Amino acid sequence: MKQFLFTFITDKSQWEEKIDAEGMMDASRKVKERLRQYGNQTVQVKYKGIYYPSRAIG
Repeated sequence: MKQFLFTFITDKSQWEEKIDAEGMMDASRKVKERLRQYGNQTVQVKYKGIYYPSRAIG
């Protein structure tokens, strides 16, 4: 298990979360599950300085 540090950014806040995963594909899947909790709210995801559109994760 590795830890991946992702930054989640919304219009009103920003926070970091460590995701435990076997690899990047597993981490992407877990981030996608996390994004489902926010419904229609726009959330940007950043990993190692690169922004990923939420539809590209997973």
